[in-house]
Amino acid sequence: MLELHFMGVPRVVANETEITGTLSSKAIGILAYLVVNRNEQVARERLASLFWCDSDRKSAKYNLRYALWSINREFRARGIVTDFLHQEDKEHCMLLENHCWNSDVIMLENGPRDQWEGAVHYRGEFLQDIPIKGNPELDNWIICERERMQRIFFGRVSQQAEVHQEKGDYASAIGGVESLLAMNPLQEDLHLKLMELYFKNQQRVQAIQQYHKCRDILRRELNISPMPEMKAFFQQILQEESTGTLRVQSGATKAWEAEKTTKANEKEKTRAEKKTRESEKSEAEERAEAEERAGAEDYEGLPYDGLSALVETIDRQHPQVIDALPPACFDEISKLLINRRVTGVALSPEIQRLRIYKAVAQLLDQVCLKEAPLNLEGLEMSDRLSAEFLKWYQRRLTVRDSRD
Repeated sequence: MLELHFMGVPRVVANETEITGTLSSKAIGILAYLVVNRNEQVARERLASLFWCDSDRKSAKYNLRYALWSINREFRARGIVTDFLHQEDKEHCMLLENHCWNSDVIMLENGPRDQWEGAVHYRGEFLQDIPIKGNPELDNWIICERERMQRIFFGRVSQQAEVHQEKGDYASAIGGVESLLAMNPLQEDLHLKLMELYFKNQQRVQAIQQYHKCRDILRRELNISPMPEMKAFFQQILQEESTGTLRVQSGATKAWEAEKTTKANEKEKTRAEKKTRESEKSEAEERAEAEERAGAEDYEGLPYDGLSALVETIDRQHPQVIDALPPACFDEISKLLINRRVTGVALSPEIQRLRIYKAVAQLLDQVCLKEAPLNLEGLEMSDRLSAEFLKWYQRRLTVRDSRD
């Protein structure tokens, strides 16, 4: 039996023997690509250009043949005798889903929608820490798959938390929501959900602490305050607890802890209210500041001065090309233009770099296609990231020309 684990750090196990170390990182990446696209014919040309973008066409195809041969060799040496890679012709290869192999990707995707079994296979990001770099297209594919599988995981855990909540098992529901927050601490609705679960589980102190935790994270990372629904629920907890009218349903109806309120609880509530009054700004003020910071810092601080100058030149000479870009591409290009900037979602520097590289490459391709060839020879970039893009794009053009 062959086991292919791609959630978290990749692992390949053949008949209970781990053989990950005998395979190259690109061989593992190819296996992951074929697993995601299982039962579909994948063009060898596609795999060669994706994993060996720096090589000419002949070398890339040779490297792919060797990688596929080495995969089959290692599997046969461990007793996997069935042809793992189905190849009807020399131009395509395909991974057929059958009884001789399994993958955590399949278990995550195909597990019952309302069951936990699929979610437990999410042990980390897809292809976590795999050392395959240098091709923005491959990087972008990996990032898209990570986001897709994270959405699947979020959906499964959220559904299971709802099931636990309906059964009155608030502790299990809390554990599920906490696991989601560990992955995405900026998702306000999860913080609110956790507050509600703590509240229903008669954990008022934890609900209040969760509000403060969310408020501090949002202020530190995004410079905004919690959404109105969360503020209202927080105030409801404080106000209703002080009147002694709260009741919680947990099996049979039980009196809320407010009926047993002690002086210590009253003192804690007073401290919480005081802390809130002293530290919170008005929502309108904070959101206005956030928008101002997003415009003044987030985009102006991007270290892409060279690309900004290049894109602004294109905007002056060929504005119609920029206007015709797909919305996703236009959004990234607009971050490099002073007169077109828009406020976007905060992204990690690495993801932002990949998206900007891809968008600028698409823009340059469109200029060459619709207007006139660009002469990039002798063009100098004033910053490192812009210089890296120019080097990569020129290499990409050279490889594409050699294939044509």
